[in-house]
Amino acid sequence: MVRGGCLCGSVSFEIDGELTSIQYCHAVRCRKATGSAFAAELAARADTFRWVRGAELVTVYEAPLLREPPPYRHAFCRRCGSPLPVPLEGTEFLALHAGVLDGEPGTQAFRHIFVAQNPSWHTIADEMPRFEQHAQPASVCRGWRLKTRSRRSANRHGDRPGRRLIDPSSLKPSPRRAWSCDVRKPVTRPRCTSTLATPK
Repeated sequence: MVRGGCLCGSVSFEIDGELTSIQYCHAVRCRKATGSAFAAELAARADTFRWVRGAELVTVYEAPLLREPPPYRHAFCRRCGSPLPVPLEGTEFLALHAGVLDGEPGTQAFRHIFVAQNPSWHTIADEMPRFEQHAQPASVCRGWRLKTRSRRSANRHGDRPGRRLIDPSSLKPSPRRAWSCDVRKPVTRPRCTSTLATPK
C-alpha cells in the first residue's frame, strides 16, 4: 500500500498496487506546474487508487491544446496548491508526482524527457537516458510501458497558458484507446532497454 497527500493534509490518497518507474519531465508546462526544474512523474493503475479524504478539494486545470489531444491536465489541492494524481485520458492509469508520496514508493527514476526545454540554470548530471521530447513511439522501456494505437495522444506539453477548470470526477478512464502499462515488475535499478511514447 502506497499513501500520499497534499502539503496542508486536507487531501490524502492510497494506491493498493505497484507504481511505474519515475521519469523526469523538463517540459515547460511540467516545470510551471511544479515550480521546479522538472516534474518527477510516475503512473499507477486507476483501479488501485482511492481518495481517503478531501476529494472535494481536488481541482483540475485543463490547459488549451497546443497541437493534438489529449490536453494537459494538472490536479491540485484547492487549499495549499500541492499537485495531486490525475487520470490519463483514454487510459486505465493516472499520473502523479513522486514528491506527494509518503515514504518509499518502491521504484526509482530511469530517464529524462523533454530535455530540449530544460532551463539554462539547471544541469542534468546523471547518466540516465535523455530524450529531446517525449520518448520515441511504439517502443518499450522497463518499468513504464504505455502503448497506443494513435500518436495523437502523445502530446500534452507546451508553454501556452489557459483558464479552464474542470470537475475531476468527470475524468474517467476510457476504453476507446488501447493503452497498457506494465507495473507488475517494479525496477530496483532501472535500465532503459528501448524507448516508448508517453501521453505528453
